[in-house]
Amino acid sequence: RVGPAAAATGAAVVSAGAAAASRPRMSGTVAAALHRCLATVRASVRLKQAVTAKERLRWRCHAARRARLLAAEQCTELEARLGPGDDGADEVRDILDGLGVPPAPDEPVSMGAPPWTCTVCHNSQRTRGWRCPFRHSYCRDCMVRWAESAGVPTCPHEGCGYRLGEHDLEDLRVSGPRLEAFRAVRLEEGLAALQENGDSQLTVFRCPGAGCGAAVVLGAGEARRRWSCACGSPPACTGCGVSPYHYHAKCAEVQPLRARWLAWLQGGREAYKGLERRACREATAQQKALREALERHSELEHDEEWKAANCRLCPKCRCAVEKVNGCNTIVCGQNTHGGNRQPGCGHRFNWKEAKPYKASAGTTPRPSPSAQHSLARRGAISGRGVRHLFTECSLCGSGGKCILGPRFRCIHCQSFSVCAKCEPRLAEEHEEGHVFEIMFEDELDWSKIGVPLPRGIRARIRRRASHLVPDLAAAGDGGGEGEDVPMGAASSSTAGRKRRANEGAGLEGVVRGQKRGKYMLELPDGAGTRHVAPELLQPLLTQKQAESLLSKGIAVANTATGSGSGGAASSGGGAASGGGGGGGGGVASSSGAGAAPSRA
Repeated sequence: RVGPAAAATGAAVVSAGAAAASRPRMSGTVAAALHRCLATVRASVRLKQAVTAKERLRWRCHAARRARLLAAEQCTELEARLGPGDDGADEVRDILDGLGVPPAPDEPVSMGAPPWTCTVCHNSQRTRGWRCPFRHSYCRDCMVRWAESAGVPTCPHEGCGYRLGEHDLEDLRVSGPRLEAFRAVRLEEGLAALQENGDSQLTVFRCPGAGCGAAVVLGAGEARRRWSCACGSPPACTGCGVSPYHYHAKCAEVQPLRARWLAWLQGGREAYKGLERRACREATAQQKALREALERHSELEHDEEWKAANCRLCPKCRCAVEKVNGCNTIVCGQNTHGGNRQPGCGHRFNWKEAKPYKASAGTTPRPSPSAQHSLARRGAISGRGVRHLFTECSLCGSGGKCILGPRFRCIHCQSFSVCAKCEPRLAEEHEEGHVFEIMFEDELDWSKIGVPLPRGIRARIRRRASHLVPDLAAAGDGGGEGEDVPMGAASSSTAGRKRRANEGAGLEGVVRGQKRGKYMLELPDGAGTRHVAPELLQPLLTQKQAESLLSKGIAVANTATGSGSGGAASSGGGAASGGGGGGGGGVASSSGAGAAPSRA
């Protein structure tokens, strides 16, 4: 007897067999196509396995190079053997195995090794996998997904805390962008740690480019330098971060120079020209007054010499008396026999017994301090006569000669200077945003060269502090005198000391030799001699004279010293007056000291 279940099963078997019998048989063409498809799939799988195996071998080459088991050239040579058409994979594997390089995390283990389970995906694994220093193992696929999703990936094991390093991500063969992002995060952490550490001897400079996180670490006391980032941002200064880089100014001077240049463009140019005109007018007036005083003094000297040769003193009132003719009996203030009355005491004395008159014309007029200040101010403001040696104008060429007068030097360019005539062209012919330093003195310091200045050359006193600049923006054509102000913030007492230290800056004269390590500078028009330190003296040389002095190191030809200098006027004496002749005895006249005597 057959039960119901068995009967049902038998019926199902019979029906399945009937269905199979009724299904059409596969033709030979379809079977061949199916075999070709399967062969293609198998070939694709084998190719993918070969590519993956070569990737593992490349990783092992990099690991060997990282462990210094291979040189860079040897690593490149092994990678070249892993090309698409090269069958050197087995040879490369043997070399790496011989060096003891560990296999990749997804490298299949040997057939006899027991499988293990990944605690993330819970799949049985027959690969080497990734393992942290605390022996927590995970498969490569899970670790790659974890490393791609976490900013700073750590070991997935709870409570482990191990942070994956760059070599771990290289072992896992994560994508290139993820590896670069990881490096950027670690770099930011390191830079932040350096900045937070107050005792660190290192400083961090970051690229000012938008969206660029590049940085450079500078040692303690390291000089500033020009740094160009690979992002393409303009070169910047590592000392202050200013871009573009400033070649010809310290970091602390950039902003004051920028403010001064902007002030020059916004009215300082006109103010400078006004100050120059005013300084020239004042210096010309002082020179004219001094010349007139010298002429009057010369007349007084001639009068005094004549009186010393022709006059004697009254014994009573000490007035100068001239004997015109007659006997030796003289009456002070009139002729001996009366008439021709002049100021005098009327004392009668003998001409031969009277004391002779002594000439007293006083001291030669010299420029007053205000006059010297006007002369120095004209030289300091205008830069008149100053040649910036071995520097030609970058726009006009200065006719093949050096720049004469004020020089405008770009602090952001290695070598770009223009003269005062070409300065207005900078707005159209030079890069926008560049700052120019206005130089009224040549930067060549002869004291550092070691060449002594010969006698007879003209020279000018420099400013003691090179960072002092005239405040041109605050003065106009009819304004007050241009004061020297510091480029940084300084107290009034400090500014006062600096102004006192720069008294005489701009004065010109002729070098007359050296004494006790200082040059003796003879000022014109009898203004005296000043002893000037070598570093404060600027010779007014032509370029040929400078080249000769530098090449030979001997004295240059004496230059002609110009005349004319400011000074205050002084009073002069009177001239001799004539009188009528009388008969008989001597006739004399008297006058006050310094006045011309009358004749008798």
